[in-house]
Amino acid sequence: MASRRLIASLLRSSAARRPTSPFCSSPKPRPRPSPTGHFLHRFAAHYASSAAAAESPPSKAAPSGGLGGKITDEFTGQGAIGKVCQVIGAVVDVRFDDGLPPILTALEVLDNQIRLVLEVAQHLGENVVRCIAMDGTEGLVRGQRVLNTGSPITVPVGRATLGRIINVIGEPIDERGDIKTEHFLPIHREAPAFVEQATEQQILVTGIKVVDLLAPYQRGGKIGLFGGAGVGKTVLIMELINNVAKAHGGFSVFAGVGERTREGNDLYREMIESGVIKLGDKQADSKCALVYGQMNEPPGARARVGLTGLTVAEHFRDAEGQDVLLFIDNIFRFTQANSEVSALLGRIPSAVGYQPTLATDLGGLQERITTTKKGSITSVQAIYVPADDLTDPAPATTFAHLDATTVLSRQISELGIYPAVDPLDSTSRMLSPHILGEGHYNTARGVQKVLQNYKNLQDIIAILGMDELSEDDKLTVARARKIQRFLSQPFHVAEVFTGAPGKYVELKESINSFQGVLDGKYDDLPEQSFYMVGVIAMSSRRLLASFLRSSAARRPRSPFCSAPKPTPRPSPTGHFLHRFAAHYASSAAAPAPPTSKEAPSGGLGGKITDEFTGQGAIGKVCQVIGAVVDVRFDEGLPPILTALEVLDNQIRLVLEVAQHLGENVVRCIAMDGTEGLVRGQRVLNTGSPITVPVGRATLGRIINVIGEPIDERGDIKTEHFLPIHREAPAFVEQATEQQILVTGIKVVDLLAPYQRGGKIGLFGGAGVGKTVLIMELINNVAKAHGGFSVFAGVGERTREGNDLYREMIESGVIKLGDKQADSKCALVYGQMNEPPGARARVGLTGLTVAEHFRDAEGQDVLLFIDNIFRFTQANSEVSALLGRIPSAVGYQPTLATDLGGLQERITTTKKGSITSVQAIYVPADDLTDPAPATTFAHLDATTVLSRQISELGIYPAVDPLDSTSRMLSPHILGEGHYNTARGVQKVLQNYKNLQDIIAILGMDELSEDDKLTVARARKIQRFLSQPFHVAEVFTGAPGKYVELKESINSFQGVLDGKYDDLPEQSFYMVGGIDEVIAKAEKIAKESAA
Repeated sequence: MASRRLIASLLRSSAARRPTSPFCSSPKPRPRPSPTGHFLHRFAAHYASSAAAAESPPSKAAPSGGLGGKITDEFTGQGAIGKVCQVIGAVVDVRFDDGLPPILTALEVLDNQIRLVLEVAQHLGENVVRCIAMDGTEGLVRGQRVLNTGSPITVPVGRATLGRIINVIGEPIDERGDIKTEHFLPIHREAPAFVEQATEQQILVTGIKVVDLLAPYQRGGKIGLFGGAGVGKTVLIMELINNVAKAHGGFSVFAGVGERTREGNDLYREMIESGVIKLGDKQADSKCALVYGQMNEPPGARARVGLTGLTVAEHFRDAEGQDVLLFIDNIFRFTQANSEVSALLGRIPSAVGYQPTLATDLGGLQERITTTKKGSITSVQAIYVPADDLTDPAPATTFAHLDATTVLSRQISELGIYPAVDPLDSTSRMLSPHILGEGHYNTARGVQKVLQNYKNLQDIIAILGMDELSEDDKLTVARARKIQRFLSQPFHVAEVFTGAPGKYVELKESINSFQGVLDGKYDDLPEQSFYMVGVIAMSSRRLLASFLRSSAARRPRSPFCSAPKPTPRPSPTGHFLHRFAAHYASSAAAPAPPTSKEAPSGGLGGKITDEFTGQGAIGKVCQVIGAVVDVRFDEGLPPILTALEVLDNQIRLVLEVAQHLGENVVRCIAMDGTEGLVRGQRVLNTGSPITVPVGRATLGRIINVIGEPIDERGDIKTEHFLPIHREAPAFVEQATEQQILVTGIKVVDLLAPYQRGGKIGLFGGAGVGKTVLIMELINNVAKAHGGFSVFAGVGERTREGNDLYREMIESGVIKLGDKQADSKCALVYGQMNEPPGARARVGLTGLTVAEHFRDAEGQDVLLFIDNIFRFTQANSEVSALLGRIPSAVGYQPTLATDLGGLQERITTTKKGSITSVQAIYVPADDLTDPAPATTFAHLDATTVLSRQISELGIYPAVDPLDSTSRMLSPHILGEGHYNTARGVQKVLQNYKNLQDIIAILGMDELSEDDKLTVARARKIQRFLSQPFHVAEVFTGAPGKYVELKESINSFQGVLDGKYDDLPEQSFYMVGGIDEVIAKAEKIAKESAA
């Protein structure tokens, strides 16, 4: 066209021909079946239909050998019996004479104590298939029989799963009996065919104002959920579950992928409290099913549990026609687990060490999440971004699938606005006038514009004040503050905590209400009237104020109620550890160790005393490559993680079985140097894992990785021994309440409190008081809680270990001679000069000693690990020696599994707790390094020791601004503690901001308010110092243990200005405020004299 006019005319006529909705219904093509692969197609009639199969799945119990290997299906080889021919960690090779199983077939290991499922991943030739285990392979031996089930992993689905918790293979793990259902589906299924998917774009209305108005969810879409701890993520998830069930009649599924067991337990208990999950006779009224594959489980389980959760959701969508919500927490762990599996299968890694099939693995999951003509699955996926690096391949690949993001902000939660959804950072592809309509779109953009303008004005307000703004800007600020508060909303699931009735707000009401605010209809209403309400339904201030007063009266101060206590169940041990559960893995330790400390004589004659473990069998060394030793057994092949002892040796040399190589050869890792070891040397199968002494006899002593004393103070006389490889406490054994472990140290308890059973990262260089802080923690926990401590020196220098031991003796933490029983700490050392096997296992030895005090004596135990980075480093060395392909930055492919196996055992049970303080070395201060980045995911708090503070003479030199804790929340600590802590941090931050001005212009140039801030901040800074009991021998000043309540009251008094008249030096190195007053009086008398 030659003119604008003609183009405009054409566009108008084109627009006129287009219907109001931008999406027209196309002529419906003839339906075609879902394009299944040739294996899944074989079972399509039974498994892959939208309605679940009515027949029962393969038996839950391990099938008996009576099947005789009879093949009942020539195509799948169902019923065939194979034999294990190699075990390498989570990878198992199985040989079949006939009936070779197709890829993704589930196999079951026979003659086992518990059910062990393998999934076929590769065909290697010579009738051998390589499989990934869905549980630990400890105790699995070559020659063990394996059944071809002839189908993929198949799990129960349907309403019987509501209110229940199942694992990756569909077994219930909530100790509430079997799941009674006739509906089962395989976890591997094709995505809905192109023509089966719905084409229209619709909002899934959630009834939550901030979501529906500003970042609406697409029905069948995928939403990324971003938010740290303590910003209301769990409550938001539960409200979404509740609202979708009420408004759309749809159920929800929560898939916990590679997250901490404690967090999963907390979510389960909160769902029970809020009514999302109901127990007993009302279980049928539950609105959610839970599927867990937690951080300590093998990579195979974590890589498949997301598919299990999705399969449960697909049944509700396809068989019942529902709108289902699927929560995946955390989608990054799904990618991470698949990366581990890929490396274990021998695939060459791709970018940053991830699997080459990263896009395929994610696509296979995400493409099944969609809207069909029967129903929809809308997925909310928590996303962890490693070191906040958005270019990392895992989150970058995930973002390509997302339709919306919901960002929870700590700044908004600190304003008391819940849900703490950031209205500017949260996005949605649905926010378009073509989809939402002009009215909704314009209101949403108007709200965002006002909030953005307010954000731009905040710096001006902070510097010049409100009076300097124009009238238009003042109006913008007033409306923005009303909108900000109006985006808050009381939730139904929080009624038990707040007492305020929950509100479900229809979309049309939200649009009209916010448009009214934008239009100035409610400019005369006070901003507090907009806080925690549903919609604008009052016509006058008086009625609205009356409503707010009654609402406030209904809301109690305490936000939390106690959770009902679950029924305990035994810990789910792996099938090898299960064999010894009655003797070793019980909470009370076993009466005697399985092996003598001296090298056993050859008098055993190789006689096997246990057919399962091969105990007593004699093998021979056939290869020695540094710390790796291969041993051949003619019979009595030892299971994985069994301890072997080299015979006819001058010293005791223990080997740990790591791999089964075939031809009756096992590959082992040595726990000491292999110098002098020769081929043909005899090796004894002890029939058990490495077993170490535990109990009070270890207090005041130093032991090594295999439990031998190395302090030259004689044998450890005890009847209590435990194996170092044990399962984490079962889901229902863990305590659910979040409690502070009060340490008596003011700066820790007030500003960065430790969670009982939590994990704390300790950061600090040399000479800043790290050792003294550790010893004071040991002393205070022993005195206040009656608990002991364990110090595990992992890969650090021998001299540092010796210095710590001597300082503990000087300070009285360790006592010698007749008073040894009064010692408060046990030490376990595996230092820098030891082989990687010893350094990789010494952390587990220390943890095992701590577990005995927790489980057998019911104590609150402190476990110090110095340094957790060396634990990762040692496991990386072991992995390379075993021939595994390295992952990112050269670390082992099983990095997350190794750390998870240690960290998940550190928790609070109903008997006691282990609180771990872990020194963390960050290589080259690079927080993106995989080792510290993986460690940070486990931490509940950080304690940062600062050289700048120690140079001021303030001890402990804990940085009050850099130290953090997830416990610092009003819901956990209470309003009083939280407000005082935040007040202290605010004053110190303001003082820090003023220091440049003071340095340049001097104190005289400050305003009176700023001078007062500086004075109070300097008093607070000195008041955070504290004399320690363990330092009395050095300083002469008596140590102080300060109760938490006293700390809160004292610092609140400083903030309130009660002690403005006291000199700042009176706040230095004292306990409570009474001592400050006494010291001030003393200073005044001395000055007067």
